[in-house]
Amino acid sequence: MTEGIKNLIAGHFDDGFVCHFLIFNWLTGVVLIAILSFFTSEQIIVGTAIGFAIASLNSAGLHKDCLRVMRYSSVYVYYGGLAVRIGLIALVVTVALLYLKSYVSPIGLFIGLSVPVINFYLLTLLVVITTFRYKYKEAC
Repeated sequence: MTEGIKNLIAGHFDDGFVCHFLIFNWLTGVVLIAILSFFTSEQIIVGTAIGFAIASLNSAGLHKDCLRVMRYSSVYVYYGGLAVRIGLIALVVTVALLYLKSYVSPIGLFIGLSVPVINFYLLTLLVVITTFRYKYKEAC
């Protein structure tokens, strides 16, 4: 356990860490959509689901691009993947907002796109708390 914390603090993330982050994204998104289904309209729920799917696929694509950078030792691979992902995100968001405006809420789309960002901040907070506890235990 402490070796994993040391690696996390040092910035050495393994595939298990990324997998946990992606799973946590999906769990948070499903719980968020379930909670929203009790309190909001159908348009916000659909917008949240679409935004969440876009953001989760983007997170998985980012992981694949980072693996390609390590494999090919070229940062151009990352920028190529980034350009493709940004283009696809812009296309899907544009289609959702222009052609499906009676089914998709922009507020829901924004909420869904925010799920991985919120998870990243929660993960950062968890790392800070774990680091503090780890250093505090070493000091005692």
